[in-house]
Amino acid sequence: MPGRSVNPHDWVGEGGIFALSSRYEGFPNVLSEALAHGFAIATTRCDWGPEDLIEQGRSGLMVPVDDARAMAATLERLWGDEVLRLRLAQEGVNRAELFCQNAVLSRWEDVVRDVLDGRHTHEDPVIATG
Repeated sequence: MPGRSVNPHDWVGEGGIFALSSRYEGFPNVLSEALAHGFAIATTRCDWGPEDLIEQGRSGLMVPVDDARAMAATLERLWGDEVLRLRLAQEGVNRAELFCQNAVLSRWEDVVRDVLDGRHTHEDPVIATG
């Protein structure tokens, strides 16, 4: 491990493969950061979080929770298939843009505007990810 850094972006460099093997998540910031930095993602399909960020097979690969064999096979697949790795990484960067500050604030502004204009009721879904 490189130790503490005032600018971790300097040592992250170009993306490679990022694995998240959580059993539980909320919103996994580290996963969104890995997407934004161009890592090909292998993650568990735990409750909440990864499925909000990752589109299976498009911006990352998800495996069942506690399935070490599936995670190992997925990591081997990513390691051995540069075309897949680069495609997932690029799609991940695109996907991460949906969660950047400006995009999220814009969606919240739309919701507030709709509520103030009477277009939403308490039964309506308030926010959906793009």
